[in-house]
Amino acid sequence: MLLLIVWLDDDTQVFDFDVSQIHWPTYLENYWLGVKRFALHEDINRLPMARQYVNRYVLWSCSFSLSVLYHKAAPVNTDR
Repeated sequence: MLLLIVWLDDDTQVFDFDVSQIHWPTYLENYWLGVKRFALHEDINRLPMARQYVNRYVLWSCSFSLSVLYHKAAPVNTDR
């Protein structure tokens, strides 16, 4: 914020420094796509398959967690 006060009016018009105008979800998605493509040298065309694996993992993980919670919460019949 101090930098905005120190800059001249001409500088603030040339360099848009207001981060409140950034659409963060789009920015972060583009950032991570750039990291995967240029820094990690991964194939971007494999993203749909990777998302499918992640969705499948999340589904199985939630199902497992719910089944464990259900079995812990279910009363045990000890009348024999």
